[in-house]
Amino acid sequence: MIDVKGKLIVDRARGRFRPAGMWLLVLALLAAHLMLAPSAPAEPSPEGKKDPDTVSITADQMHQVSIVDVASCLFSVQKLAIGQIAFNEDASTVVLTPFSGRVTKLIAKPGEEVKRGDPLFEIDSPEVLQAHTDFIAAVQAVAKSKAQLALAQRALDRQTGLYADHATSQREVEQARNDFAAAESDVKTTESVAAGARNRLRVLMGAAKKTCKR
Repeated sequence: MIDVKGKLIVDRARGRFRPAGMWLLVLALLAAHLMLAPSAPAEPSPEGKKDPDTVSITADQMHQVSIVDVASCLFSVQKLAIGQIAFNEDASTVVLTPFSGRVTKLIAKPGEEVKRGDPLFEIDSPEVLQAHTDFIAAVQAVAKSKAQLALAQRALDRQTGLYADHATSQREVEQARNDFAAAESDVKTTESVAAGARNRLRVLMGAAKKTCKR
């Protein structure tokens, strides 16, 4: 225990006397050292991150910055998308032709009210022309086959009468019958071809008149 009285310091543990001025000098030097010691540098922010509440700008950047009061405002939402301009399919009807060709005359004008069956345009189509040609050829083939059938029928009747009068042989009668059967088969074939050509023309034209009578 140290007890300081007056100008002397009594060190009872050691039993020695020291002047009080020595201790005052030591305390003064210690205080001066603590006051002159540099303060510890501030610790940097973790991982070098900046303060999110602080924005630093230069003098040149200040010319591009406007300071206004906070207020509500409307922003237009813009979205980029890929599309195409087309007619409203719910309010339009696609008109298609059963054959290809070139439109030569427009009958219905834009904006006019039309009904089912009204003519809209005239079209020049090689496909329709070919259908007409095929149908005409089929009709002519039917007429020709029917003429051959009538000729074969007369030949068979003549050979049958001659055979009854014993004026011809059985072989001639059989040949006449075979010619008649072949002519009859040709008529059926040509009539089938004509029916197909007629149906095709009916599909192309919508309604084809029957020009071939059996």
